[in-house]
Amino acid sequence: MKLAIKTNSFLHTPTCDYIMYMKVGDIVLPKNDASMIGVDYGYGVIIDSYESDDGMVYWEVAWPGADKTWWHELELELVSESQQS
Repeated sequence: MKLAIKTNSFLHTPTCDYIMYMKVGDIVLPKNDASMIGVDYGYGVIIDSYESDDGMVYWEVAWPGADKTWWHELELELVSESQQS
């Protein structure tokens, strides 16, 4: 389970509104300022994670009707946690 800080925007300093934990199997949405204009991703499912050498966490997300893409943890909003532990 990876720690993610909930922010108002991935471009701004974290405000620590609350802390969320994301993991494989969770359902997510892209944050408004992180998604491409005019693209409706819908809900995605986290299928893999990667932590870079500098400690940044990235999630591979499967989107309906689209390719799997990698997202920085601050670009995603947690919608529903999976029941897996």
